[in-house]
Amino acid sequence: MKPIIFLFVYLIFLLLARGAISDDAWHPVPDLQDKFITGIVQLTVNLMNEDPGFGIKLINVEKCEFQDTVDGRYYHFFFNAIQSRTNIMHTFEGSVLKELNGHLRVMWFKWDKTRLIR
Repeated sequence: MKPIIFLFVYLIFLLLARGAISDDAWHPVPDLQDKFITGIVQLTVNLMNEDPGFGIKLINVEKCEFQDTVDGRYYHFFFNAIQSRTNIMHTFEGSVLKELNGHLRVMWFKWDKTRLIR
């Protein structure tokens, strides 16, 4: 698992080094109900629910922003979900590149345990 995380971090540094991503170019997604973002988050939740030991229920999309790059539109998002088995809420963070040809490329993804829901 650590080599995959290292690879994703390396890809981000490559994009930063070539100037494809800069902090001043980020824009908030005005409507968090945007169909694309909702679809990406729901796809992520569905993929995670394929693992029978995990199982999560989406609570909300907290924040989403995008940046247009030479390769397409790069989305960065946060969402909260509850793990069904343990009732622990997690905050998930991810980045997706929607390429100019319409293909999606997941750049990186992580989650942190936040709190127990009673």
